[in-house]
This record gives sequence, structure tokens and C-alpha cells, in this order.
Amino acid sequence: MESVKRFSVGFSNHSTAEAVFADDFDRVSAENLALQQRLTAQDQRVDELEAEVARLNRVKFALKELAESHAGNLSVYRYHLSEALTMAEKVRDSSLGMQRKRLNDLIVYLYQNSGATLNPTAEAVSHE
Repeated sequence: MESVKRFSVGFSNHSTAEAVFADDFDRVSAENLALQQRLTAQDQRVDELEAEVARLNRVKFALKELAESHAGNLSVYRYHLSEALTMAEKVRDSSLGMQRKRLNDLIVYLYQNSGATLNPTAEAVSHE
């Protein structure tokens, strides 16, 4: 921005005023308008970016909640898998006569807890 030359103008009543050339005034006014338009555009861009940051934070929070809700399921899966493996070892280690009963117990356990594994209840979660 070039400097604007100012002039002091005296009037017959002994008062003075400052004046500038019209070309300087028009140039400075145009520069000011251009800068104001740029500032307005940048302010709008900041508002858009802040809105996007807020939206991404909401998405991040929702994903975190989703991950935490599924983390509880993992411990339920581990518990039921551990119980089923323990029962399967008992089937393997049992005498031939007891294997049928223990195998039946294992099948019943798996059947009864298959829904709990997919949809854990407070009782299932308490086995952690």
C-alpha cells in the first residue's frame, strides 16, 4: 500500500482541514474494500472449518462409544470360550461312558450361551 499524501487546507475563517487527492482516496478505499472482502471470506472459511472439526469430534466420540461397547463383548466371548474349552477337555478326558453325558452338557451349554455371547447380559458380563 502506497502512502497517501495529506495536505492541510486553510480556510478564510482561519480553520484548517486535512485533505487528500481523490485518486489516493479512491485507491485506498478500493484496497480497504478488497481487504475487507478477503477478511470476510477467511472468516467464513474459519467458521466452516470449525463446524467440520465439531462434526469430526462427534464422529470420533460416536466411534469411541461403539468401540467401548464392543470391548465388553470381547471379555464375554473369552469367558464362554474358556468355559466351552474346559468342558471339551472334560469330554476328552472322561471315560467312554461319561463322554456322552459331558458332550451333551457341552452342547447344552453352547446352545444356551450362544445368544448371550452375541448379546451379553449383565449376568454374562459379571463373569469377567
